[in-house]
Amino acid sequence: MIDAYFKFVILPDEVRAIHNIKSNSRLDCIEYSNNSILEYNGLDAFTNKKGHLFLYKTEPRNFIKSQYSHKSNWSLTHSTINLTSIYYDENKSNVLGYGFPNHKRTLSNGAINPLYPFRNDAYLMQFNVELTEVDFYVIREARNSIMLHYELLLNGSYNKEIQSLKTGSKPFYYYTYNSKLDLLI
Repeated sequence: MIDAYFKFVILPDEVRAIHNIKSNSRLDCIEYSNNSILEYNGLDAFTNKKGHLFLYKTEPRNFIKSQYSHKSNWSLTHSTINLTSIYYDENKSNVLGYGFPNHKRTLSNGAINPLYPFRNDAYLMQFNVELTEVDFYVIREARNSIMLHYELLLNGSYNKEIQSLKTGSKPFYYYTYNSKLDLLI
């Protein structure tokens, strides 16, 4: 049922310095995997010329409207594009969330929305409280059934599938090997 998996993290200061990444709120994709024959390219608009796929965690302002029981304390954005708000039911979990792409044909600045072809997709997310790590799952054509998928995530029904996606993941971009840290990132 889950079509793709992306792992986003805030890189260590040393790695960010090597790659001239200044923002403390930038989440870079370090690994991914696909669960379907077709490669998921709905996040291509968030990849730069160097091949880094990244998003920024931002506080949503007045552009977020939701039901009282479902909160959005964070959004995942890139440049002028809001990929998704992170919604969650605070009564059930504050580390499991859901979201979906902007479904409008154009952005508020009049530019063509690169997410429009993916407007019916749905996103599930697992994250830590600080939002320094986000496991991001894509379910194609599931926007209208997102609450069902969110409940399945909450009750553990996706655990085996998620473990399989993580086990089969591969690096999205090799950031660096730092001999001082003895880390491959």
